[in-house]
Amino acid sequence: HDQRVFGHIAERHFGRTWVAMREGLGLQDDTQFVVHALRHTCCTRLVSAGTDLRTVMEWMGHASLEITQRYSHFIPKRMDNAVGRLVSLRTGH
Repeated sequence: HDQRVFGHIAERHFGRTWVAMREGLGLQDDTQFVVHALRHTCCTRLVSAGTDLRTVMEWMGHASLEITQRYSHFIPKRMDNAVGRLVSLRTGH
């Protein structure tokens, strides 16, 4: 049994599906829209949903938390929440 997240999908089938999806979205010529970007999106969404970095690191298969932090892109809402927590500590609310 393949433990990878999409290990059950044949690589050739995935490649054809990816190409068809890019074409369907009109992004076939966008050199920035690559499969690897999906990993960044996945990581960012897991972190923004409140999943702790250690769990995300293990799920993504990263060797270190530093790599996971690079993959999880800046999320303004998360920063706003952190500031809100600091304010509540100061005001006692």
